[in-house]
Amino acid sequence: MKKIFSILLTVLLLGSFAFATELSPAQVGEELSDFEASLLDGSTFKLSEHRGKVVMVNVWATWCPPCVGEMPDLEKLSQDYADQLVILGLNCGEAKATVADFIEENGYTYPIALDEQYELNMSLFYTDAIPYTVIINPEGVVTQTHLGMADYATFESYILEALGDSAGQEQAGEEAAEQAA
Repeated sequence: MKKIFSILLTVLLLGSFAFATELSPAQVGEELSDFEASLLDGSTFKLSEHRGKVVMVNVWATWCPPCVGEMPDLEKLSQDYADQLVILGLNCGEAKATVADFIEENGYTYPIALDEQYELNMSLFYTDAIPYTVIINPEGVVTQTHLGMADYATFESYILEALGDSAGQEQAGEEAAEQAA
């Protein structure tokens, strides 16, 4: 009976590992694994729900001067490209109250996710330093990663590149469909 129980337990454990979803780190040129993150406002951000737009994930913390320094440009980008871009500020390791106070004090309106246990940071957005930004095109493919502080013009060039990649892929698909017809 112990042998049967042991075998059954082993099969169940191996089966559960086989069906577990593993998140792969962001790599330029590869589709980013779908993920969910809890937002500061209590809602949930799910990457796949933002297909059709560029998604910029910015890993940051309130104690990081370069992170804080680029946030006004991120806010402006989120407004200037509201129809084509979603910026997700991924706070790593800080308590909700600390982040909420900072966001309210500074008036930022783009979505802020909390990664208090570094789960997303260690799986999808691993970095040795912050700020760290990942640009994902409308099809879900990582087009750029940036370590360190950047300004409006630099981020805008990444966004336009991701939008251009998307337009190029759509046009190639349309041309292929026309040739097949």
